[in-house]
Amino acid sequence: MSSAHPERKMMRHKIHRFQLAWALLLIAFCLSCGCTAGARSKMMVNSMKPLLEHMNTAARKNNDIKLVRDAMPAALVQMDGLVEASPDNKYLLATAAENYYAYSFFFVEPTDKKAAENLYLKARNYAFRALNQNKAFKEAASGSLDDFSNALQTFEKEDVPAMYWAVSSWLAWMRISHSSGFDSVIDFPKIEAMMDRMLVLDETFNYGAVHILIGAYYVSIPDTYGGIAEGADYHFEQAFDISDSKYLLWHVFYAQFYAFQVQDKQLYLDSLETVISAPDDLFPKEAFSNQMAKKMATQMREETDLLFLD
Repeated sequence: MSSAHPERKMMRHKIHRFQLAWALLLIAFCLSCGCTAGARSKMMVNSMKPLLEHMNTAARKNNDIKLVRDAMPAALVQMDGLVEASPDNKYLLATAAENYYAYSFFFVEPTDKKAAENLYLKARNYAFRALNQNKAFKEAASGSLDDFSNALQTFEKEDVPAMYWAVSSWLAWMRISHSSGFDSVIDFPKIEAMMDRMLVLDETFNYGAVHILIGAYYVSIPDTYGGIAEGADYHFEQAFDISDSKYLLWHVFYAQFYAFQVQDKQLYLDSLETVISAPDDLFPKEAFSNQMAKKMATQMREETDLLFLD
C-alpha cells in the first residue's frame, strides 16, 4: 500500500500536467482562430474599396430622394460595422464621415437639431480618426497654431477628403450647437489653416467644395472674427467655374449663406431660380444632390419674405 500511494500520486500529477497542456493548447487555438478571423475580416474590408466607391457612385446617380433617405440609416449602421472590422482604414473613416454628414445635413437637421448635432460630431470624429493616422498631425492637434500649421504641411492630396469632412462637420456642429460657445471660436484659426491647406492641395475636390466651404465660412462669421463678404463671393464664383455651374447645391448655398447674409433679396431669388429651373438631367452623375438642391430651393423661395427686411 505504501509503495502504491506514491505511484498514484505521480499518475495524478501527470494527468494534471496533461490536462493543463491541453487547456493551454485549446486557449492558444481559440485565440489564434479569433485573431485569424479578425485579420480575415480586416483584409476583406480593406479589399472592399472599389465596391464602396461603386456604391457611392450609384447613390449619387439616384434621383429618388425617398429611396436614398430610407436606405441611409441601415447603410450607416453597416458602415459602423466595417469601421469596427478595420478601424485604421483611412478611406473607410473618411467615407463614414461623409455619409454621416450627408445624412444629418439633408434629412435630420431640418427637423431635429439635437440629433443632427450628435451626427455631425460622429462625422467629425470619424474624419479626425483618419487624419490622426498622421503622427505629426495627431501630436500637434492640441498644440499651438504654429505646430498645427506645420503638421498640416505633411498632408497630401489624398488626405483632402478626410480634411474636408472634418472641417465641414466641425463647422456644421458649431452652427447648430448650443454648447459650442467660446471654446469653438478659439478653434477658428486652426479651421482656417485646414481650409487653406486643402485649397493648396486640391481646390477642385468635389466640384470646388473647398471654395464653397471657405466662402460660407467667411460670410457667416462676424467681422470681429475675420468675416469677409467680398472674399466670400470670390470663392463661390470659383466653385461655379470648377463645377461648370452644374452642381446645383452650390447655388443653394450661395443664396443661403451669401445672398441672405448681405441681404440681397434679388440675388437670393435669382440663385434659387437657377436651381429650380435647371433641367432634371443637367448633371446625371450627381442626380441625387441636384434633386435635393431643387427641393431645398423650392422651400427656401417660399420662405423668402421671412428672411429679408423689405
